[in-house]
Amino acid sequence: MGYSYCVDYCSSDTQNMMNYRTLRKGVLWTLLLLSTLCYSQSVKTYIPPQALQFKGIYILNQEQFFPRLDDPSYFMALTEHESCISLKHSKCWNASSKLQSKRELGIGLSQLTKTYREDGTIRFDTLTELRQRHKEHLSELSWLTVEKRPDLQIKAMYLLTRDNYVRIVKAKTEDDRWFMTDAAYNAGYGSIQKRKTKCSLTKGCDPTVWEGNLAEHCPMSSKPLYGKRSACDINNHHVYDVFYNRMPKYQRLFQ
Repeated sequence: MGYSYCVDYCSSDTQNMMNYRTLRKGVLWTLLLLSTLCYSQSVKTYIPPQALQFKGIYILNQEQFFPRLDDPSYFMALTEHESCISLKHSKCWNASSKLQSKRELGIGLSQLTKTYREDGTIRFDTLTELRQRHKEHLSELSWLTVEKRPDLQIKAMYLLTRDNYVRIVKAKTEDDRWFMTDAAYNAGYGSIQKRKTKCSLTKGCDPTVWEGNLAEHCPMSSKPLYGKRSACDINNHHVYDVFYNRMPKYQRLFQ
């Protein structure tokens, strides 16, 4: 009888424990799903308060370098993507935001970048190249001053974007031109030329169209870099994230 009682008790207890674990697992998955949805929603709707302090600088640069655009929403979305690991991170919309690894250094709102070869020599230096091309605008910008000059970080972002935009002339629509311009901001203008070449050699691919065409013909390495994502993954996500996740909320800000 004692054995029978123990079996009945243990069986019931085990079943209760299994039910508890199943319920707990279900709750955890539900919470994970909700947190993912909330994060996604916050990226699309939440504007960090610190972003608003730079609003006037964006408007001034907009009027100077891209007067035909309705508002600076693209550039504010670009800044958020570049500087914010998360929207609540202390370095989000921070002039001293920094990404540093063995292969690259990126600083500021615009993540001006310097990359290195395996032997430690500089592969390319975006900040220095921009200052040399635009001395009349960026003469006071250097790697020593960059963290203290958010105004010049933003100006450099506009100038680099304009440099890429004016070079991309073969685009089917204005949206395609901007998608290419954004991809070039992330991976360099040369990456767009390589995409176009690869696309042109593929039957049915239109080198003047981004989505479904150039986006599917990335010439960069598929080797994982950050968070198990390749350079191609990062570059394609950059375009999608800036235009579809972040830009609409800044458009609403200026309406």
